[in-house]
Amino acid sequence: MLLMALLRHCGGRVVASGVHSTIAEALTPFAGASAFNLTANVSPGQLSATNLADQVNTAGLSWKGYSEGMSGNCDLTNHNTAGGDYYLADDEPFLDFADDTANASYCQAHNQPLTQLATDLRSASTTPNFVWFAANDYNDMECG
Repeated sequence: MLLMALLRHCGGRVVASGVHSTIAEALTPFAGASAFNLTANVSPGQLSATNLADQVNTAGLSWKGYSEGMSGNCDLTNHNTAGGDYYLADDEPFLDFADDTANASYCQAHNQPLTQLATDLRSASTTPNFVWFAANDYNDMECG
């Protein structure tokens, strides 16, 4: 429900099935407009646009993106293997934006493996105000 409200607020088109029809539409909540003219997945740091992370920072709030299968903080490599990782860096939209990946320490502090979430939730001081979860390609039904 909250994500649907966020999509509407940011100008996104909500598809009845809940599935986005283009990569650009998938990124709409992160940059406020579907103006990327993308037809394929992007590489980490490829996009230069004000995005949701910038807005959360401006509001003085904390945020993190947690990705299933990420092998370490700010993992920009793909390891989409039959062994079960099925992690692609473009699954976490924050990694698509240059200002979220250019500074290594910033990227590592904000983009972490899903396994880190349990540790962060142990204390209010380490629990982010805004959290994005990215399932691996198997669990988000792209491969499985």
